Amino acid sequence: MVRALLRGISVAAIAALAAASLPAPTAAQEVTVRINGQPLYLSPGPIERAGRVFVPLRGIFERLGAAVVYASGEINATKGSTTVALRIGSTQAVVNGQSQTLDVAPFIVGATTYVPLRFIAQSLGAEVGYSDSTRVVSIQMAQGVPPPVRPVRPPPVQPPYPPPNPAPVVGFRAQQPQPGAVIQDRFRVISAQFTYSVQPGSVRVLLDGNDVTYRSGVSATGFSYKPPAPLDFGSHTVRVFGRGPGARPFDRSWSFSVARSGLPLTIYQPAPNAPVGQTFTLTGNTVSNGRIRVTAGATPSFTGEFDGRTTAGPKGNFNLTITLTTMPGQQAVSVRVTATDPRTSQSTQATLQLRLTMR
Repeated sequence: MVRALLRGISVAAIAALAAASLPAPTAAQEVTVRINGQPLYLSPGPIERAGRVFVPLRGIFERLGAAVVYASGEINATKGSTTVALRIGSTQAVVNGQSQTLDVAPFIVGATTYVPLRFIAQSLGAEVGYSDSTRVVSIQMAQGVPPPVRPVRPPPVQPPYPPPNPAPVVGFRAQQPQPGAVIQDRFRVISAQFTYSVQPGSVRVLLDGNDVTYRSGVSATGFSYKPPAPLDFGSHTVRVFGRGPGARPFDRSWSFSVARSGLPLTIYQPAPNAPVGQTFTLTGNTVSNGRIRVTAGATPSFTGEFDGRTTAGPKGNFNLTITLTTMPGQQAVSVRVTATDPRTSQSTQATLQLRLTMR
C-alpha cells in the first residue's frame, strides 16, 4: 500500500511539473469572433495558445445551437444527430463516434473551461476562416445563427371575465444613444428608462442579437449597459423584452450607428516647401488599406502632369514615386493627396507646396 501511495505521489509530481512547463495562455484581446457576420461577445474573452484560438466552453457551444454537458473533466455536446466529446488535458476527441486528434487540448483557467474554437465550429457543421490582417475569426453557419435566448412567455390566463382595464404595455423613454443617432464614442453607455415598472428578473437585453443581460444593470425603471470592448463601426440594434404590469409581455428595440471621428492623413516626406526634382517619392500614413490618389503639377493648376494611385498597407503606410513633365520657367509644384477608407468610403485630402529644382 505504501509503494502504491509513493507511485501516486510521483505521478502527481510529474504532472505538476509538466503543467508548470507549459506556456501560459495569452488573452487574445485583439481577436474578434463573428458568426454569420454578427460579433460574438464572450466573457471572459478568447485566449490564444500555441497559435490556436480558445473560447469559453458554454459561450461557443450554446451560440452554435448545441446542448452541452460538462462533468469531471468530460465535455459532451449534442446538436441534432451530431455528437462531440472532449476531455480536459487530452488531445483526443470523438465526433460522431470517430476519434480525432487535437493540436492543443482543452484547458481550465480560473473557473473557466476553454475549448478550441475552430475544431468545435467545424465539428458542428460550420465553416471557419481567419484574417491575419484584421484578426477576425469568421464562422459561417449554413442554417443561420440560433437565437441566443428564447423569450419566456407567461402561461395564458383565462379569466372568467375580461379585465375592465388591460395592463399597459411598457415602452422606452430617454434612450441613449437616441434612436437613429450617429455617434463617434465607441464605448458609449447604452441605456433607457421604462415607461412603466417592469419585473426586473424577466428582462433580457440584446445588442445585435447577443444577450448582454449579465453585463447590464437592470431595475424596475430602466437598464444600462457599458460595452466592454469598442463597438464596431456601422449600425447597431438594441432589443429589450420582458414582462411589465400585470405580467404583460413587452418587446421593444431601436437602432443607432457608430461613425469614424475623422479620417487620418499624414504626409511624412517631402516636407512642406522642400526642394524636389522632376522625380521624387512621397510617403505618408492613413487608415489601414486606404485607397490613395496623388495628383501633382504646376501651381496653381495641378492636373495633367501626374496622376497616380496606390493602396496603403495594413498599418496605413504608403509611398508613391512622382515623375513630372515640367514646363519652361516652372519653379513650384503642388501635390494633392486624397485618402479614402475602403470600408466607409469616407475621404480626406491634403495639399503640399514644393519648390522645383532643375538638375
